[in-house]
Amino acid sequence: MDENEAQITVESQTMTDIDNRDPKEIHAEGARVEFADVIAEPDGLHSLDFMWKVSYHTFTQTRRWIYRFFTFILGFPLSLIWGLLFACLSFLHIWIVTPCLRTIQFNFYCLVRPLLQLIRVCLLPLFRVTGKILSKVKLIIRKEGLSPVQLHHSGIKTNGWTFH
Repeated sequence: MDENEAQITVESQTMTDIDNRDPKEIHAEGARVEFADVIAEPDGLHSLDFMWKVSYHTFTQTRRWIYRFFTFILGFPLSLIWGLLFACLSFLHIWIVTPCLRTIQFNFYCLVRPLLQLIRVCLLPLFRVTGKILSKVKLIIRKEGLSPVQLHHSGIKTNGWTFH
């Protein structure tokens, strides 16, 4: 089985899995809003049990049927629009963006390689030395109850903290 046949098999398995409609869990967090996420009664303020059950049923059924209504009305046109958009983006990426980037990479390879060597030779040692110097710096933070005159002479004061 070649790669195209394997991809078609995976796509057909995904399409026929009617129970698991989010196999990659792209809506694991945001789109799953349950009754308890929206409505909660604190201790001491409870409605009648009957009203709580009716409210729960009303919430879940309204959410289910309004979602189905919008899916029925807008599902096909939006899937067509998204399919066209991603087809255009794929086309642009495959036939324009990637060849342009490869052309730039090919043409500027002779400039990029010496530039990378220059960075390795000049800047890398500078960054290493700076890192070693700064690794020896110690910052002592302490809270002091000093007067404004003492704070002025002893360091910088921010919200009661003095830095030396």
